Amino acid sequence: LELRPRGVTVYFQLTLTERGPSVVVNYVSFEKPGETPEHNTALLEDAVEEARIRRTEPLAFP
Repeated sequence: LELRPRGVTVYFQLTLTERGPSVVVNYVSFEKPGETPEHNTALLEDAVEEARIRRTEPLAFP
């Protein structure tokens, strides 16, 4: 699968089994990579958090 949050492209495999889900990241590409692996890890964490699907509260109708 491919995930493209802002500034990052992540290629990964998602597996769903009766024992539970798993994700294997195969490749990560940064639009503007940082100078250290730690900086790139922080960029990836921020991008994935921003792209995460969140549960929202339903709208109240009068």
